[in-house]
Amino acid sequence: MKKQQRNRYVKRVISHHAFKNVDYAEAERLLVKMDVGEALIRPSSKGPDHLTLSWKFYEGVLMHVDIHEQNKSNAFSLGKTLVIQNEEYEDLDEIMARYVQPMSSLVRDVLSHKCFQEANLGDRPFIEGVVREEKKRNPSRIPYVMSPAKTFPGKFMLSYLPRSSVVHEFFTVTPEGLRYRSQVHRSLNAMLNWFKKHYRERPPMPAAAASFTTPGSHMSTQRTTPMSTVTTTPGMSGTPRIQMYQTTPTLGTPSGAWAASQAAAYRTAGATYPYGYPNTITTPMGFSMTPVPVATPQIPSTPAQTTPMYPPTTPVTTPQIRTPSSMVKRLPPKPVPAAADDWAQKAREWAASNRTPTNRTPTNRGRPRNTGKSPGPSSHTPVTDDPWG
Repeated sequence: MKKQQRNRYVKRVISHHAFKNVDYAEAERLLVKMDVGEALIRPSSKGPDHLTLSWKFYEGVLMHVDIHEQNKSNAFSLGKTLVIQNEEYEDLDEIMARYVQPMSSLVRDVLSHKCFQEANLGDRPFIEGVVREEKKRNPSRIPYVMSPAKTFPGKFMLSYLPRSSVVHEFFTVTPEGLRYRSQVHRSLNAMLNWFKKHYRERPPMPAAAASFTTPGSHMSTQRTTPMSTVTTTPGMSGTPRIQMYQTTPTLGTPSGAWAASQAAAYRTAGATYPYGYPNTITTPMGFSMTPVPVATPQIPSTPAQTTPMYPPTTPVTTPQIRTPSSMVKRLPPKPVPAAADDWAQKAREWAASNRTPTNRTPTNRGRPRNTGKSPGPSSHTPVTDDPWG
């Protein structure tokens, strides 16, 4: 009875080529005969203000999307605003053009890729065997396979073998593009290029896992550090004071506030105890505080020292000594250069005496030497080794 109520739907009067007044089972039978990427719109069992978009994601994998109608004039008419996942559409034509067709185009790109395999609709043991076999044939490559995920309609599984363990991840087909690791890529090639560059990075954690807090992590523990004992040294004057365990109180624990209040009370009535304080104080948390007489040393003050004043000094004047002119060494006069004509005559004579005929062999400068060998490959040519093929 409950199953019949759940499958019950209200027939609608909607004039559109993609609308069919059928239920869930009949929609599956119709989609079997359709091509991958085609869709139909049918009434929804959620009520008269809902429609269902049934889309053929792959052979044997169907995707059903809820359409919420808003601004309806009556229960049988089509709403003026159609909402799919917080995205508004004006009519069914816009849904087919902006929602169905972009995703169908992306699905066809994945199905036509060389690394796509049906793999029994995402059978992980089968896929692992395929990528390991490919790794044996090409150990320097990183094989990867894309396959439809039957358990998650609208998603493809991306399996790759970087070293010894096969990694399985998913990417989702959306109207905006392929969403992989919380990033939307407009095309399959863009997504695969990003994947090949960032596959070593750890995938981002889901929001629910990132906000998880370990139980009890908000609670902190007390830390008790015993302080060193100071005794009174002869020759030092001062007033004895109590030396107790230093306790770091935490939020919500009354020991710190209670110890402070007890110390203030004992400080007020300190005349009735030895050294002005009780011998032992016990806190509600089980910690004990034992008074120890401590003397505060008093360091005598040192008189200020003054800088001695010295009398001002008289500047000393250096006497100037004059050297007699008879002791000054006189340099000989510089020789006068010969006339320009004499130098020109000397140059002509030297050139005439050294002019001898010589037989020079012409050189082949500026031309490459022809050795008869073909030039080899350039040494600076980069060598690329793409592990993805």
